[in-house]
Amino acid sequence: MSFGSLISEVPTFVMLLIYLVGLVLCLTRWQRHPAIAGPGTIAFSLFLGCLLASRGLWWWKLWIIESKEFATGSSVTTLDVLLFILPFVNAAAWILLLVALSANRKTITA
Repeated sequence: MSFGSLISEVPTFVMLLIYLVGLVLCLTRWQRHPAIAGPGTIAFSLFLGCLLASRGLWWWKLWIIESKEFATGSSVTTLDVLLFILPFVNAAAWILLLVALSANRKTITA
């Protein structure tokens, strides 16, 4: 892995940090605002999963192409289908985050 490859992953690391902070904030606010934290936790978990899956699949695809490990191309096609599905999962995460932001903010008191 070259220095240029690592530099190209800087935006991924930034987004990873943002998603982790969002997930931690949702989990720490669960007791106070469960109507917001529930969908928010699911949304940030989906964001995190999509980010890690997309980067992993992309690097795997590059490895398959560079190593000439595919005879029929079926593994690359499978990876392309998975990479095609990820934006729809990401859109579902955005919808959940918008639901969380518009949820009723009643505070639960013990």
